[in-house]
Amino acid sequence: MKIIKPKISYTDSTTFESMLEDNDFYNKEINNNLLKPLMFEDNFDSCIFNKISFIDSLNNSLMFSDCIFNNCDFSNIEFEQFKFIRCEFNSCKLQGTNFSECMFKDVLISNCMAKYLIFTNCNLANINFIKNNLCNSSYYNCKLNKLDFDECDLTRCEFYETLFAGINFSTSVIDGLLTDLKCIKGIKININQSADLIKLLDIEVVY
Repeated sequence: MKIIKPKISYTDSTTFESMLEDNDFYNKEINNNLLKPLMFEDNFDSCIFNKISFIDSLNNSLMFSDCIFNNCDFSNIEFEQFKFIRCEFNSCKLQGTNFSECMFKDVLISNCMAKYLIFTNCNLANINFIKNNLCNSSYYNCKLNKLDFDECDLTRCEFYETLFAGINFSTSVIDGLLTDLKCIKGIKININQSADLIKLLDIEVVY
């Protein structure tokens, strides 16, 4: 699936402290830095984050537009009412990361360790999940529009109050999926995955 990539023309290398001091959050690149619990009031636009460790949750309702996160650590961080527009998460740690009431549009999430990732009451549109470990991740009451899971591990994932109709899971692992018929009605799977869904529906196949 084609998504709109981040629009970044150039970047200036800086630190989070300098960004706050200068009140400038546009066209910046931050490398090997710890993001401490600083209170950002402005949105980030056209920024690149390389090897950043987020050690505390940010204040609510920030927006990241046209941003790229490379090898960043978001483990166990909570994002509430954030917006991610034309962003990329590449080889990031998203273990236990909690996205609540967030909006994602034209976002790539690739090669990430994202066990126990949580999406709650989120709007997800034009999202590419590529080669991620999404074991035990959860999707609660989310609105979906054009998602693509390509070679992802979705073992023991939970889908509740979220309609996945039309979404292709055929190249991903869906063993032990926890959901109900309403959520998965109309999904696309391969022939080998059908056995897992038969177990989910408590159907016994007699040979």
